[in-house]
Amino acid sequence: MTEICLVIIYNNNFESNIEIVEKIYEGRFKNIYHLMPFYTGKKENVIKIYGNSYQFQDYITQGLSKFYNEKYSHYVFVSDDVMLNPNINKNTIKEMFKLEDDGGYLPGMFAVNYKKLSEWGYSYTSIENILKISNACEYKNFLPSIEEAQNAFRKYGLEPKNITEEGFNEIGRFFQKNNVNYYLYSFKKELKAEFDKFLEKENKFDTCKNCSSFPKKFVYPMAGAYSDFFIIPSCKIKEFAHICGVFGALRIFAEIAIPTAMILSLEKLSTQKNTSYMGKTGWSKEFKDELKNKYNYSVKTMFENWDNKISFYHPIKLSQWKID
Repeated sequence: MTEICLVIIYNNNFESNIEIVEKIYEGRFKNIYHLMPFYTGKKENVIKIYGNSYQFQDYITQGLSKFYNEKYSHYVFVSDDVMLNPNINKNTIKEMFKLEDDGGYLPGMFAVNYKKLSEWGYSYTSIENILKISNACEYKNFLPSIEEAQNAFRKYGLEPKNITEEGFNEIGRFFQKNNVNYYLYSFKKELKAEFDKFLEKENKFDTCKNCSSFPKKFVYPMAGAYSDFFIIPSCKIKEFAHICGVFGALRIFAEIAIPTAMILSLEKLSTQKNTSYMGKTGWSKEFKDELKNKYNYSVKTMFENWDNKISFYHPIKLSQWKID
């Protein structure tokens, strides 16, 4: 197991990007696969999957049998709109991201708690989906126990907060009372302060002590993270993909499902803190203008002038960029 497998994840059916992506990575990675929703073409290394971008962890579960090979030591997953540092290749990636044979990589992660329900809207909707779908999905026997999950979180320095169904519903009523759209990523300052006081008053939310089983009122521990670039060791890929499939059935948002599945399945996990590289992301006009002004939408210019401390840029809309 010495080779690296690069797997490109497409949120949507952008078949025109396949050739562009392969030009970017040819010579850097020998083994490249594409997970493409509703693929209509005939390329053997493009895997047709079915699903949506909110739960793209399910793409991995569906595609595993097509890209799995015992010769691979690690699987590198990257979204098609992520531009990796040009120095990242099959020979350098293990050293750059401090990968051990049984270790993976994720830029960073956090434990989902009550406060995150207000700060990151997809935390709220993921837990909402678990409570809604749990009776229609036999997931309890196919995940580690809550006690095992909590121990896995603590291994990585994360303290899993006990979110109960009672506490979650109380927050839902607070949102409803104050007409909060929880898909928005922040409250107005006045309401945010009121929400913080609400959490302090309702500290009974964190009183669940006996969490070794699946009591109905307790929600499974969850983590969140940027998940458009991550690495899984071959020895854990099947276990990881299985948990991703369970979370797909529960309709958990990808950037909660993937880091949680990594915490639950991997023995070792490197993050940006362990490396010399940081990713750079942005969805503002300022971020887009910065890239345009520095590189004039030229991949060649970007690579020639790359700041080597940056591991990746995201998002890069390939339809706007010139390759040569």
